[in-house]
Amino acid sequence: MRHADSIERLEGALAAVGSFDGIHLGHQAVLRTLAEESKRQGRPSAVVSFFWEKSQEALTTELEKAYYMEKLGVDVMLSLPGEAYAGAEALKELLTEKMNVGGIVAGTGCPEQRCLKAWGIPWYPVDAVEIGGKPVTAARVRDCLDGGRMEELERLCGHPYFMLGKVVHGRALGRTVGMPTANLKIYGTKRRPPNGVYATRTYIEGKAFLGVTNVGLRPSVDDRDEITIETMLDDFGQDIYGEKIITEFPLFLRETKKLDGLEAVRRQVEKDMAQARGSLL
Repeated sequence: MRHADSIERLEGALAAVGSFDGIHLGHQAVLRTLAEESKRQGRPSAVVSFFWEKSQEALTTELEKAYYMEKLGVDVMLSLPGEAYAGAEALKELLTEKMNVGGIVAGTGCPEQRCLKAWGIPWYPVDAVEIGGKPVTAARVRDCLDGGRMEELERLCGHPYFMLGKVVHGRALGRTVGMPTANLKIYGTKRRPPNGVYATRTYIEGKAFLGVTNVGLRPSVDDRDEITIETMLDDFGQDIYGEKIITEFPLFLRETKKLDGLEAVRRQVEKDMAQARGSLL
């Protein structure tokens, strides 16, 4: 899949347009229909993904969207600032004059459907996905994330909450007690889960590793007011500094608590890892 951050002339491609924040089951229904209908018609499939430069609350960064959309069979993804295309006329100019799309795949609740018909753009409707008698929405996903309800979030999304980022150097305190950790730097803005400890899966070069991840402060080892995302991987000793990794957060284990020194931290991590193994393996 090609991922670009500028407008491209798509010449008749079928497209889906939106923020796709969270890439939940409703989004996936649209994206799968897009890929299938494009293939049936022999056209390229394109996603116009809007991000909001003033927002710090994205469930899914643009790089994370690109990672998942490639898995769903999308050919092209364009990441564009949503503020620039918020009005109907700006969106019309984008789709018809600048991009020349051949059709739009969108949910039946798409607010622009009347505009699409008026603009002469074919519309391919996709029914909403419901769970618990209500449509799956990004607002429901955010509510689950903010409440630490990771299993419910996974039901809405069909995949765990995840972070894609680069491993950076931390203070290396864990190495002194045999607990090297991977410290994750996130690209772009990202809505994080509540501070605490999570059972996680980390993908490194396509291979999954069980782990325990602390999100937030580290009161047991320092008093700095700095949020970190730090993962202890189970039975792992490779040097992965600078590597891009993906970490999934399927299960909240506990709140962060202050422990008495690194040895107490090591014992607690062993307990957390045992719980993670029992839950995820």
